[in-house]
Amino acid sequence: MKYITKAGCNFEIDYDANLSRYTAKPENKTPYYRNFTTQLCLSIPELLSFFDVFGIDIIKPDSLVWNDEGEKLRYTAEYRCKGSIGDPGFTHRISRMNISVKDSGEGEFTFVVSDILLPWIVLDPRDGAAKPAPAEENFVSKLLGLFKK
Repeated sequence: MKYITKAGCNFEIDYDANLSRYTAKPENKTPYYRNFTTQLCLSIPELLSFFDVFGIDIIKPDSLVWNDEGEKLRYTAEYRCKGSIGDPGFTHRISRMNISVKDSGEGEFTFVVSDILLPWIVLDPRDGAAKPAPAEENFVSKLLGLFKK
């Protein structure tokens, strides 16, 4: 067990169990998740450093909910953590986001990060890269091809 004091609250966590869990968890590649993960790491590094000490990978939330607000999306992400928290009413603010916790029982609690407002940018699928168009034959190549037959 690892003891952490973060934002004035004491945590007792199983860092290795959290790290193993989030390392083994596959990344969701749907457009809304990709929009979330790409922008979150680039625009809010403080959130990354907050969760890093818990062994939590912020690009792999256990739950992700979004609301469309026109040009932007407002996300709420949840991350389970093995361990216990000293103050079950813990709240913390990073940038414009709120972090709170809820008891999940059985030696776990869940971080809830709300008010994550990110621009709406949907990327092309990572695994569906565009294939290059075949090169067109020029007139001379076509003409020479006719004589070879």
